[in-house]
Amino acid sequence: MNNSSGSPHKWLSAPDVAHLHIAEFATLKDTPEVIALAGRFGLMISLDPSWDDELIRRNSDCFEICAGIDLLLPNVEEGKALTGENTDEAILRSLRERFSLAVLKRGEQGAMIHCESTCVPAEAIRVNVVDTTGAGDAFNAGFLHSWLDTSDLGKSLTAGIEAGGLSVQSAGAPPRAS
Repeated sequence: MNNSSGSPHKWLSAPDVAHLHIAEFATLKDTPEVIALAGRFGLMISLDPSWDDELIRRNSDCFEICAGIDLLLPNVEEGKALTGENTDEAILRSLRERFSLAVLKRGEQGAMIHCESTCVPAEAIRVNVVDTTGAGDAFNAGFLHSWLDTSDLGKSLTAGIEAGGLSVQSAGAPPRAS
């Protein structure tokens, strides 16, 4: 990872970099030092665990490996597996004990965030669902873009839901602009 100047991790020292998003738990399992490295540069860190039965359900040290993550973005299935809880509110309360912020992606039910002492839901938009592949990643992108720009959690939930809603309306990758 050295660049031409010989400085490792140049991307972390860029003055406009404030956030590191990790798109799957496997990244942390394989390279746990990424959290400490990002922390040394003062970056906020988010994680979408991405379903992996071996790494989530059968790994008793998930939360230890996630130490230092600021924001967790699981879907309901991942949240249930991580916490052992069955309701959305209980999942978020449990995750909030370990993370500064937790957002639960609920598919056609929208999303929910644990904010201070309450769970705040946001409704999904009604769309014609063609393919859900990538909807969670699109939600993450919309949420993080808004949150890093505004720090407004309500607007950020809406932005995430809108991005996820747009992504499910076509099969595979989004269509090319004409």
